Amino acid sequence: MANWPAGQSRLFTWQIKTVGNPISQRTIENIIKINIEGLSGWEQISPSVLLTVGESLSFKNGIYWDLGGRRVGSGLLPPRVGESTQYLVVWSFPEVTGDFDRVSVSSSLSAEANFIAETDIQEGTLNFDEGTKTLTWSLNDFNDLLLPITASFIIEVVPSEGSKGQAVTLLNPTTVSASGKEEVLINSKLLKTSDVVANTSDPIGIVE
Repeated sequence: MANWPAGQSRLFTWQIKTVGNPISQRTIENIIKINIEGLSGWEQISPSVLLTVGESLSFKNGIYWDLGGRRVGSGLLPPRVGESTQYLVVWSFPEVTGDFDRVSVSSSLSAEANFIAETDIQEGTLNFDEGTKTLTWSLNDFNDLLLPITASFIIEVVPSEGSKGQAVTLLNPTTVSASGKEEVLINSKLLKTSDVVANTSDPIGIVE
C-alpha cells in the first residue's frame, strides 16, 4: 500500500526465497490496484501475473464479452439491475512443465450469477452442482492429452438493486489441483464484471 503525490513514478522490486522440498502451492500471483483521490469509484486493477516455481501447469481463466474479434456475450453491457447479461467463461491449459495423471479445476458462481450451458469442452467432463453452484472440470490421463485444451461455458448475471453502482462478482476464486509424481495447487483470483474482456474502452463493469 502506498500513496503517491501527483506527477511521481515509482519502481518496485521484490525477491523470494525458495525451499528444497517440493510443495503443492507453487504459484505467486501479482496484482496491482490503483485508486485516485478525487475520482470517486474509479479504480484500475492490473492483469494478474503468475510466477511458477518448479514443475507446474499453465492455467488461464477468463470471462469474455468479445473474443477473437467476435461477440460472445449477450444482453446488456454494462449490466443493469433486474436484467440479464450473459458472458463466455474460458478455462484453458496452454502448456505444462510436469507429469500429471489427474487434473481438476473447480470454482463456484456468485449469488447473482447463474450457469446457462456448456459451449465447448475439448477434453474431460464439466459438471455443475446446482445446489452449491460449483463448477468442476475433471481431466483424467492428463499426460496423454495434446495441449492446449480448453473448456468454455456461458454464465448469466442478473444484478440486484443492492449491486447498483458496483462491480458484481461472477466467478469466485478458481482452484486447479494436479496429481502425478508430485501434487500441485494453483489458485486464481475471483472475477468480477469489471474483469470481463471486451473490445471497448467504455466502462462495462459497473451495474446501472
